[in-house]
Amino acid sequence: MKYGQNTSLVLEVIKFISNNKLFESNSHFPKDVTIVDDYERAKQLAFSQDLKLVDVIWQDVKSNESAALFSSIYKEENLKETDNELSEIFESSDNYNEDFIPFDYWDISEEIESDLYKIALNRFINGNKTNFYEEMFECYQSGGWPCGWEGIYPNGKFIVYVPSSDHYSKE
Repeated sequence: MKYGQNTSLVLEVIKFISNNKLFESNSHFPKDVTIVDDYERAKQLAFSQDLKLVDVIWQDVKSNESAALFSSIYKEENLKETDNELSEIFESSDNYNEDFIPFDYWDISEEIESDLYKIALNRFINGNKTNFYEEMFECYQSGGWPCGWEGIYPNGKFIVYVPSSDHYSKE
């Protein structure tokens, strides 16, 4: 088993990028999320450093969560090789369905690739325990882009961008 006891969980994320398209499904979202359909607003939520505009800085939330993942890797030398392999998989466009990220959203592609890499890494280390990354993956699988947090983290909920049906009819 390439990824140990969590191989099937890690492969699910890899299959997600190779077999699906971002925003393809508009199904049920996990727990309680806030949906936004304004792309400019979603980017503002994702990248703003202004606490007058957002409850918490999304990049700080993601940074704190990823620090916990990476601390596990740095504590155990044998995990570094798998981390490098997963990083390469999610950084290479060859591993994505050619239409995974629609052209109109290419400006957020690095964010999405980074999220999905960390989701796979989380599954490799933690299995499918309910946590930040598992809930984030549910948002992606449901057809959205997790772009912010409503409330004071960890209390609150994901803000998820889902294109309006109008957006699809324009394409």
